[in-house]
Amino acid sequence: MFNVNFCRLLFVFALASGALSLQAQQVNRVELSNDKNYSRLEVEELQRTLDSLNARVDRLMNPSSGGSSGSETATLPTSGPEVERILTAIHNCGDSLTYQGEKYATRRFGAQCWFTQNLRTTTFLNGDALTELTSDNYSQVHSLGWENLYVSPPSEDVEAYGHYYSPASGRDERGLCPSGWHTPDSLDWVRLFVYTGVSGISGANKLKSEEDNGWDDFGFNWRMAGRSDQFAVFSFVGDGGFIASSSVSAETGYHQVMYVDPYGNGLEWGDFYPSEYVSMRCLKD
Repeated sequence: MFNVNFCRLLFVFALASGALSLQAQQVNRVELSNDKNYSRLEVEELQRTLDSLNARVDRLMNPSSGGSSGSETATLPTSGPEVERILTAIHNCGDSLTYQGEKYATRRFGAQCWFTQNLRTTTFLNGDALTELTSDNYSQVHSLGWENLYVSPPSEDVEAYGHYYSPASGRDERGLCPSGWHTPDSLDWVRLFVYTGVSGISGANKLKSEEDNGWDDFGFNWRMAGRSDQFAVFSFVGDGGFIASSSVSAETGYHQVMYVDPYGNGLEWGDFYPSEYVSMRCLKD
């Protein structure tokens, strides 16, 4: 997203590697440059985060202001929203990315950078919480709106399958993905298929995870998580994988979902109601 001078990122490297402390004399300020056409709001948001961290560095380097002396060990944050925003901004595709406390593997496919794990967030990017939909509370939570709900996987293996979301959530302006990332639209899917050259039944096997008896030739790790209905009743778990797009059918007005057909017919597009819950992936802008 942003080009940061890595020669001046010693303390951010320590955050990313999990180090708990640095010698104060080794800490340098971090500067932000914007050599691409990012929006003013994006620049200002990250600049505020950098300013906050730089202020901490200044206090550590200036004993007269109450900071640590140059020979003392200074503690810097290793987690939290500030650190996540910094590491997201300087993320290199292929490295893992932490978003809202969850770590995701990423992989490059041509010019695209995808999550290779299903989304597991329970809040929108702006902090608004999603409410869990279960078979016990559906009558109470439906009034919140389909896009404000999520379903946990039936096996309780959230890391493997991720949570399930309404396709409408992927179009919500509050955002499900990290800043600088988005849910894929139909054109994003086409670009992925053109790059990998996949189609039909063999194409599905090339993208399916090995855990689901696929070949996973490209490392996309498509899990056959199935789907859930509005009553939190699951179908096709282990047989079909459904990932929402942010596109809507011009003919029907329904949300488009790309899926590995559970009946063995390969890769398919489907029109889904907003009351159906499927997996979600994120793609770098």
